[in-house]
Amino acid sequence: MKKLQAKMDRLLNKFDGSWKVLPLKVQYKYLLIFFLGYALLTMGMILKVVHDTRKSNQGIIIEHIENPAIKKNESDTSLWDSLLMIKKNKTNERK
Repeated sequence: MKKLQAKMDRLLNKFDGSWKVLPLKVQYKYLLIFFLGYALLTMGMILKVVHDTRKSNQGIIIEHIENPAIKKNESDTSLWDSLLMIKKNKTNERK
């Protein structure tokens, strides 16, 4: 873990040094390009969410969450070995 941290520190120091070597105008251009890209992605996602919510006329459907472990499928029962299944004895049940 210490080796990985040392490698990351060296890499970040290398990138930081090469960033500081760039002229301020070039740094400003890179910063502006990255900010505009981030802003475009953010606006695109916001517009997509707004479009999707306006498109659906349904309200929010609130349902109970079903536990998939409890759900029994017909095909799953055939996979179980019948000797391993616990079967209830009807004679021992309460009336």
